[in-house]
Formats: sequence, structure tokens, C-alpha cells
Amino acid sequence: MTRQEMLDTELVARLARTPAELLDACRVRYEGFAFVAGSKGLASADHESRLDVDVFDAYAHHIVLVARSAENTERVVGSMRVVLDEVSPQLTLLEAALAAHPRLLRRLQEPRPAVLPMLSYLVQAPQVQPEYDRRVAAGERVVEAARRTVLPEGRRLAALKRVSAGDFMLEAALVYGFEVMGWECSQFTSADVLLPNHAAIGARLIPGGDIRHQPQLGMSLAALELTPADLPEPLRRRMAAHAEYYSRRGEFVMSSRVYVEAEQAA
Repeated sequence: MTRQEMLDTELVARLARTPAELLDACRVRYEGFAFVAGSKGLASADHESRLDVDVFDAYAHHIVLVARSAENTERVVGSMRVVLDEVSPQLTLLEAALAAHPRLLRRLQEPRPAVLPMLSYLVQAPQVQPEYDRRVAAGERVVEAARRTVLPEGRRLAALKRVSAGDFMLEAALVYGFEVMGWECSQFTSADVLLPNHAAIGARLIPGGDIRHQPQLGMSLAALELTPADLPEPLRRRMAAHAEYYSRRGEFVMSSRVYVEAEQAA
């Protein structure tokens, strides 16, 4: 791909719309997570099919980062899922995507070990669970935004637009959750090196969620949460611009115009 072709390629984030896009999302996740956690990787990573699938996918809203060429051809270059205590609106599409992989399809039917993924594996899950329970008892819908992955191609394309692909996907997920769906709280895990980045968007430690080593993953993680009230003003302005694009196109567009408009609104 030439530099001009890369500059002409549009990056958008949206809910996966087809079985093929969902299958690509699982492939992207495998590439991103199969070997990063410990020596054996995540249990959800299937090395035979090179797909990453677990039961929580049946309870997730799956967001993909799509590279769209000037000729309108598309390819998935990033993926993220938002898990909550409701059956996925994309479950039928996901089942169709995994029809050729019956062993992985059965994973979607397994009992969930917890409502949110992090509550099933974190060493500090017993200390974090009460905060989740408290919010749910107060009528809040609590989600977990996780498995954010961007392929090298997606990062290169985003860099030409002077935007971080990972940050763009996170902002898209926040706008989708807080503005479109009206969810009240997102909980998620963070590696220690990313804690300053997450603090910058307003995330805070869940009580009992302090950084701790996770032996089964071979890394240290903290448990954080974020609500709309926590968001700093610059991020609120960008999210408003993203929401305006979404209302018109049904997808989030990586455009420097979004950031310019957000600054002009300051």
C-alpha cells in the first residue's frame, strides 16, 4: 500500500455487522492476546483455529475498527468488546460466524464463571465484587470494556492521521456505552504501565482493586471504573463530536476534524 493509499484509507469504529466481521474480530483478538499473557496465553485463545472465543462473547457488544479504502473495500484491523449482564444483540451473527468451529461454538453455551470477565479471574475479585454489586443494586448497568486490540496496520494508518488507534477505539466504546446505550459505569482492568493513561480519562481504582500480580496471566493488573461524571472536559467535547458523527452515519469516524471541532467548542 502506497503512502497516498494509506492517507486515503478511512478508519471507522462500529458494531460488527456480519458473521465475517465477527470472525475477523476473534482473529484480531487472537493475534493480540494469544501470547501476551504469560507463557501459555489466555485460555480463550484457540491455537488450531487462531481465534479467541469464550462464553463472555455471548454477552458482549462487539466493536470493530475497520479500514475502508477509497474503493470502498473494508477490512477489520482492530477489535474490542463490551460485556454486560445481557445476551449479546450480535449472538445470532456470532453463532453463524462460528458455525464451522463447533468446539468454539460450544464455548458460548458454557455457564459463566462470573457476570463480568474480570470478576472471574482477578486475584482481587472478592474485594472488587462488592462495588459491582452496590452499583447494580442501585439500578446501574455496569459493563466491562475489554480485549482492545489493534493490528499493526491499523496503528500505522492511525499514526498518519496523528491519532492513537487504541485511544480512538476506547473513545468510540465510551461514546457507544455512555451516550448511545446509556450505561452508567464501565469497569475494566489496567496494567500498571497504563494506569496514568487511564487516570487521564477520569478512571479511578475500584475499592480493593489495587495493582496485584495475576499468576495465571504472568502480569500485574488493577481494577478500575469510569462513569460519565468522571470524564474530563476535553474528552467530553471529543465524545460529543464522535456522537454527532455516529448519529449521522451509525459509525465512529477517525477524523482530525473531530478533534478540531472539539477544540473549537472549548
